Amino acid sequence: MRTFAFPQTRARYYRLELQGAPLGPAETMSQVPAKAAAEYVLAETILHSEAYIHRWEEKAGYRHLFEYESVPTLAVPADAAIQREDLIDLTAKMETGNLQWNVPAGDWQILRMGFSLTGAKNRPAMPTGLGFEVDKLSRDHTEAYIRDYMRQIAEVLATALWGDLDGISRTRRTSGKGQVVWGLPLADVLASLQIAKDVEHSRLLDMDLYWIHRRTATADIYFVVNGSDRAGDIDVRFRVTGKTPELWFPDTGERRQAAYQSADSLTTVPLTLPPYGSILVVFQQRAADTEPLRQDEIVTTREILAGPWDVSFPANSGAPEKIRLEQLHSWTAHADVGVQYFSGTAVYVKTITAPAEWLRKESHVILDLGEVRDIARVFVNGQAAVPTWKPPYLIDITHLLKPGANDCRIEVTNQWTNRLLGDHDPHVQHKVLAGSAAIRFFGAPPPLQESGLLGPVTLISKQTN
Repeated sequence: MRTFAFPQTRARYYRLELQGAPLGPAETMSQVPAKAAAEYVLAETILHSEAYIHRWEEKAGYRHLFEYESVPTLAVPADAAIQREDLIDLTAKMETGNLQWNVPAGDWQILRMGFSLTGAKNRPAMPTGLGFEVDKLSRDHTEAYIRDYMRQIAEVLATALWGDLDGISRTRRTSGKGQVVWGLPLADVLASLQIAKDVEHSRLLDMDLYWIHRRTATADIYFVVNGSDRAGDIDVRFRVTGKTPELWFPDTGERRQAAYQSADSLTTVPLTLPPYGSILVVFQQRAADTEPLRQDEIVTTREILAGPWDVSFPANSGAPEKIRLEQLHSWTAHADVGVQYFSGTAVYVKTITAPAEWLRKESHVILDLGEVRDIARVFVNGQAAVPTWKPPYLIDITHLLKPGANDCRIEVTNQWTNRLLGDHDPHVQHKVLAGSAAIRFFGAPPPLQESGLLGPVTLISKQTN
């Protein structure tokens, strides 16, 4: 039996046109086009006025159907479908085959549904997996069927694959074109096959390096992460040859050719990673097209920007309009309670004097903010540099400087924690936040968080030869 749904139609005569032969399991699995049969034998054709699910027999698993997207059920008016709330489960009212039900007024259609095994067997199946079909209306029976069915296949495959290996006296055997190994360290197995590690590096004390490798049709892409709270300069050896590496910086989108050396099927790339920093090392350009890049970077400290620093705070923030710091320190160390509990953005102002020799074409002037809690944005002569939100807080300001005096404004934003602590503290008289009485913490209130520009702030130049 097959059920086919079509849009609601009013007509006196209907014509049934058969264009292809019914597909058997083999044709369905191979997805071959249906071929017209020489003749069709139909026992009965019934047209229903009610809405039916299109090809429900296949969807219910009574016939093969490997692809459902092309056979959706047509949308029907709401009154053409039976709503869930209009269904009554009468199972509990059945007693020894008799229905004992006080029928409410109305027109009712009673459906009695049951199931039994038909003697059909699962197919296709190997002889050891052949058996009667399972009760697919039972989750427990179906799961047991799949589990036991797959167990037999797994046992056959395991025997063929592992053979007499026990991981102790027998640890290695050949299977097809490969080898099966049990009980040997992976490093020893790879070394015996002369397979180099995909990534090796010069390890620094207390520095954890993590990486992942993705390969495309044209490139090898490595994502390298420093998992420690300390910066490090390391040499990383990648199992790639014949391609030159590029450094892709995920925080800025900058792409830069990397220095490298190639030898013994490995390419060594020197990397500088900040605390918890990451970088993409991408191999995609043929090495024959370029010469290995050698970079000798000369870093020179030009000036340490010492105090005093003028710091201004926004109005109605609990902090004074302006303070002067003789040396940089956390706002939480200031004598003024309003500064201690301040949360928001404060502005540091400084004048930078840049000699013309700093601005030579081959040099870059970097503003190193030292420690920052937590986000900094730098403006030089009214022009914004790229915001920085993580260490190292290094900002290239070469293109913003001019010879002579330069106005420098550093906007520093901290977390909201300190303001919450201040408004929660009953000893703090001046509250800033509306509804501060409702502030709650999970457990004991945390300590004040270091905030502001901690420094030291340094001007350095980088020159690459």
